Amino acid sequence: MAGRPPSHNSKRIFPAVANPSPEQPDSDSREDARNPPADLSLAERRLVARLDRLWRSESETTLSEERRSIGPYQIIRTVGHGAFGVVFQAIDPRLNRDVAVKVPRPEVLVCYEKLQRFADEAQTAARLDHPGIVPVYAAELAGPTPYIASAFCSGPDLAAWLETHPAANRSCEEVVRFLLPIVQAVAYAHSQGVVHRDIKPSNIMLTALDPAANGDRLGDYAPRLTDFGLAKLTDAPLASSRSSWILGTPTYMAPEQLLPQWGAVGEKADIFALGAMLWELIVGEPPRADQTYSDIIAQLLSEAEALPPLPRADVPQDLRSIVHACVAKDPNERYRSVDRLVQDLEAFLAGERVSVRRSGWFDAFRRWASQPRRPQQICFFAIAQNLVMMIWMIAASLLSWTSLYHGVDPAAVSLQMVSIGLSYNLVTAFLCWLRLYGHKWATTAALVLTILAADLVPILVLTGVMDTFPDMYRDLPYFNATNHVLILLLGLSQTFLFSVSLFADYQQSRREGAGSKLAQ
Repeated sequence: MAGRPPSHNSKRIFPAVANPSPEQPDSDSREDARNPPADLSLAERRLVARLDRLWRSESETTLSEERRSIGPYQIIRTVGHGAFGVVFQAIDPRLNRDVAVKVPRPEVLVCYEKLQRFADEAQTAARLDHPGIVPVYAAELAGPTPYIASAFCSGPDLAAWLETHPAANRSCEEVVRFLLPIVQAVAYAHSQGVVHRDIKPSNIMLTALDPAANGDRLGDYAPRLTDFGLAKLTDAPLASSRSSWILGTPTYMAPEQLLPQWGAVGEKADIFALGAMLWELIVGEPPRADQTYSDIIAQLLSEAEALPPLPRADVPQDLRSIVHACVAKDPNERYRSVDRLVQDLEAFLAGERVSVRRSGWFDAFRRWASQPRRPQQICFFAIAQNLVMMIWMIAASLLSWTSLYHGVDPAAVSLQMVSIGLSYNLVTAFLCWLRLYGHKWATTAALVLTILAADLVPILVLTGVMDTFPDMYRDLPYFNATNHVLILLLGLSQTFLFSVSLFADYQQSRREGAGSKLAQ
């Protein structure tokens, strides 16, 4: 929201309006220009496109002498630009070292939310000190042109490298060995209370380990994670973290970043992104490469997995299990923490057994039962089933008065049928209706009622422990057994369905509980 004043607990030091000189270059937190953020309006997207063309042509020319400095840094060249700015390679003359300087674009400077995001990146990255994370050296957030100065990585980003290097020549061990430092860096960030939320190849910078190497193998580079512009501080208030926004790159976004029914965005969103990147490094092309937002949403609403199985036939089963445990649609089915993922990747490289192995049909059933929409689907089915049964019971009682049941007391038939239909079927349908409107306790009540009325009573009758309307079945005893077997089958089916609904509610409470811990 442009022009929104800072909140009372914010410690920002931005000017009210910051209009940079047209001679000063602008920068970004390395947002990939091919994937502009989802919160940009159509007008902003067009402006970004025009600025991209302007700065792309500018980056191909030599900067004039008066435009070579940003703060104390001397600009050498433009190395990247995106939806929020441009990244420059510069020299710090005081220490005689290369640095990467980021400066927000003009439209970012007049939008408080976007400028706040730029400051968040500086403050978040500055608290992290890990060899797998690009360090921040300095930041100026109060001047007319805010900037962030960080370590300069001499190589390309991983996305650019992957475009020119197919996956056919990459072994699975090489991929895991390359990605392991990034996974360790994410685990460290989580231990410091930072969730990245936008892990993707374009945010992985490569530094050549050997300048003499040709750079055709992943092993020729040391990867480092950058761009914490969308990061979430787990100890920050929920309102200041903008967690409700749809942020990130769709190709690598977890289901909960697109659909709130899958839970709050937390550490497991980073696990999904790491798995999606591992999937891409193995396969050679990005997951969801040809899908639109609508395609992705439709897939998440279906029963299909978030990502397809790995198509390469030579991928070991342990590595397939690791990828599957990262990119599971349900956050509860993913690794509990990135530390667990680190341990399994190290075990894979050592030839040891990994902790995640798919057990077949049971895992498939658990995933089916955990779907967020499962309770609503069960309620619709149970309402229809119980209403049909109630109508059948009442119709049977009416038929008894037409002498179709010869030798049977019509009053006894009507009493049994109406009592079952009204006291069980109608009440159960009403409880399911309450559950559709969010009353989760109604599922427990329906399950208890089903066990008592439709499971326990028929079993007691069939085993001879108790009699029901003995005069009614004096001449037709087999009909007594048949009737109660049908009631028992109905009860067992509804007991199963209500149990599944309770399990789905439990899984959803786990997802929401993880989000509550994140927001505290």
